[in-house]
Amino acid sequence: MDSIADELFRERLYFKNAIPIDARSFILKSESSQTHRDILIKQTNRTMSVDTTILERQIDGVFCTDGMLHYSPVLRRVVYVYYYRNQYILADTNLARVNRFRTIDTTSRARIKVSIIDSDGSTTLGVPPVVVNRRSCVFGVWLFIQSGLVGDNEDPNDLSRYALMDVYNLATHQYKFSFYLPFAGRNQLTSFAVFENRIAAVYGQHLFAYEMRPDAFWD
Repeated sequence: MDSIADELFRERLYFKNAIPIDARSFILKSESSQTHRDILIKQTNRTMSVDTTILERQIDGVFCTDGMLHYSPVLRRVVYVYYYRNQYILADTNLARVNRFRTIDTTSRARIKVSIIDSDGSTTLGVPPVVVNRRSCVFGVWLFIQSGLVGDNEDPNDLSRYALMDVYNLATHQYKFSFYLPFAGRNQLTSFAVFENRIAAVYGQHLFAYEMRPDAFWD
């Protein structure tokens, strides 16, 4: 059977990230042309609705709200994980019902410094930011977050050898467990995805598959 691509966006729309909700709609992360702050948009082939309140400003409204956009078809919830604070967000597909939850890290306010470039007035990060949540992935009701920081009872050198993964149940809003994902040789983790009880992890040009114990996810 042949597939025909249809035009979805009828107008010019700049976006930073997009996730499909179904065959005719997307959730987009964009930047307001008026405030220049990050916003979320639901776009269909007929309508566009904009939300300016879900991503809460702490400093500049751009870098401080930066994060990763996901979707759980099982829960029919949009998931947003901040990079620089200990929070993730659940919202329905209309961006109407919104709930906010804390991760096990203690960094509630983004530790970033924003600088203005004199030549063109644009902004940039003045110093390397403190990354709380480095990468994330959603599968079913499970949220996997690669932590950017170690806990008080952990060895700081561990982050040079392993990716520290924290797992949360999005249905119960609870932290479940953590585990270490070893780096492949000297290559650090660059991306990962979860399928059932398997993790596909990319280290530079290498792809590895790991299997997790299924009983780890039993409640």
